[in-house]
Amino acid sequence: MLKDKFLLSSGEALRGHDKVTRQIMSNILSELTREEKVAGFQGWTDELEEAVVRRYVKSLQKAIQQMGDCELSNSYKYECDVLMSFLPGFPGEAETRQVVDSFLSSARSLGQFIGSVMKSGHKLDPQIVRKIGQEKGLK
Repeated sequence: MLKDKFLLSSGEALRGHDKVTRQIMSNILSELTREEKVAGFQGWTDELEEAVVRRYVKSLQKAIQQMGDCELSNSYKYECDVLMSFLPGFPGEAETRQVVDSFLSSARSLGQFIGSVMKSGHKLDPQIVRKIGQEKGLK
């Protein structure tokens, strides 16, 4: 589970006096703790942990875009890179195209297409799915 990996990495950073990694691990562990306090929390699954980490990384990426190039945005970029290294990767564009081809014929809109693909249980990069839908003329 990701949470266990973050705790282990946090301990290693503490023992190695790596303040930057320790802070990154503290940040993501805080996000995970915040998720536990949400009403209706039913325990951790790999998918839920991944979703929390991806949501946190996405918020950092939005902040980076708003800030431009500065010291803080560079630290956020590093934090994103570190956290993304813990996540399993998405399949590439070619593999994604193979999976989503069957969804294209039944989709009437881009939103419906993306929704049906993402709800199908396949772990795909939503940006690639959107790109494929737009290439096929879905709006």
